[in-house]
Amino acid sequence: MRLRRWMRSEQTHDWIRSGGIVVASVWGIYTFLWQSVLVPSWAPAHINLGISLTPGEGHRKTDGSREMTLKLTATNSSSRKIYLLTNAWQLFGVDRRQGLQDAFLEDANGVLIGKALLQSEKYIVGSEFSTLAAGRMFDDDIIHPGETIERSFLVRIPDAYMAAEVSLVVPVLTRPPDRHLLGGKRMMWQLNSNEDLVPILCSTVQGASKTVVESEVQCDDPDVITSIELDRRLRDFDPLMRVFSDTDQINLPAK
Repeated sequence: MRLRRWMRSEQTHDWIRSGGIVVASVWGIYTFLWQSVLVPSWAPAHINLGISLTPGEGHRKTDGSREMTLKLTATNSSSRKIYLLTNAWQLFGVDRRQGLQDAFLEDANGVLIGKALLQSEKYIVGSEFSTLAAGRMFDDDIIHPGETIERSFLVRIPDAYMAAEVSLVVPVLTRPPDRHLLGGKRMMWQLNSNEDLVPILCSTVQGASKTVVESEVQCDDPDVITSIELDRRLRDFDPLMRVFSDTDQINLPAK
């Protein structure tokens, strides 16, 4: 009798140990899938943008202008691949000059209730910005987790400007773009009559094995769309997409 009880007790302990191993294995698999697969797949697209504007090599000055190096970076700080769509940058010259103190109150109130994110200073007046340069940051590309891509441009800024403003706009996806994106059209950017960057859709010529990204672009008669419409149509394709933008005002070195 005692032997049978002892054997049953040993069997019970074996079952408990086996059950514990199974539970631990299942928990380990679940934790791995949760942390390594499910959570990253639910995360929205995310990148960090960087802007710097520094004197060009040798600090060359000619024809009343300064040569500067504009450096733009994009870092994927997430745990998933990020797919860049067509992006753009714009460089403005900022003219700052002495202003009248009496006009500050009216000017400040106008800025506070206005639509644009502007500022008012009591002794300085900022004139309307003038677009000095514009271009594309990066080609359509993939940024892997933890990776940083960068690009540098040489730009000339007239001596009349004491500061500069750089604006970036970078749409990104969490899934590869294909022919279903934007109805098979290619998203690009252009300057409108006010020199504002606006998104446009261009027709593409696709071969049998080409994706939208690889297709030849024809933009003779582009479709101009609003940023809100662009966001909606990109989100229909990829709910985790984001359109990132950044703007920096940078003091220029003394003449």
